[in-house]
Amino acid sequence: MFKNKKILLIGAGNMGQSLIRGWLKHGYKNILAIDPNLEVKKTLSNLEISFHEDIEHFHFDVDVIVIAVKPQVLDEVLHQISMQDLSKTAILSIVAGKKIKVYQEALGDVSIVRSMPNTPSSIGNGMTALCASSQTSEEQVLLSQSLFESVGKVAWVDESMMDIVTAISGSGPAYVFYFIECLISSAVKAGMKEDLARELAIMTVYGSANYALESEKNLQELRERVTSPGGTTEAALEVLTNGDFKDCIDLAINQAKKRSEELN
Repeated sequence: MFKNKKILLIGAGNMGQSLIRGWLKHGYKNILAIDPNLEVKKTLSNLEISFHEDIEHFHFDVDVIVIAVKPQVLDEVLHQISMQDLSKTAILSIVAGKKIKVYQEALGDVSIVRSMPNTPSSIGNGMTALCASSQTSEEQVLLSQSLFESVGKVAWVDESMMDIVTAISGSGPAYVFYFIECLISSAVKAGMKEDLARELAIMTVYGSANYALESEKNLQELRERVTSPGGTTEAALEVLTNGDFKDCIDLAINQAKKRSEELN
């Protein structure tokens, strides 16, 4: 339905490149990218896309513009595209911490879709939250969803939820990586070789996440199935519980949410 839509990506950094590869894999054919970095051009040279280095003299005859630049250059990008006719174009932003109103103030009453993807999108296992302005048509909503389903799962939320989304799924991979690091460190301290500890820790988290996704049981039931009375798991969980593990997680999430609110 959307494979022939013309997509313009402004900013082809890590996330932008992940999106391009996901789109190509899922059959999108009309992809244009703009990025001033010549190294990026070299990286993308073997892909079937059109590449431009300069936004200033580019004519935006496209169905959707995906903005994937650093927040500090967003104002200049919005200034450049504001000179174009965007009445039939959806603006899809992955710029962290920038609300829909920022785009409306610069571009007027056009279709704006704000997104919060995460880094597992680079391997097609991302989680992206989306919210849209009232000017966004049903077709533009479906197009935006399709573009991000190329790199993982998608959830639509109210914009008021985007700060907590950022704290949970946007920043979440870092928490998981840190937990894995801690498991590896503990195993090494106990005498295990690091490569084996790494494999055990990563596969345990990977397998547990997939088990949780596929199981009809809730997380508490899954946890209790592993936790035999008087056993090793119960001993470890008692330490986590007595050490206020849950409170520590709550505090971390609240701090991330607060920081996201400040960046807005």
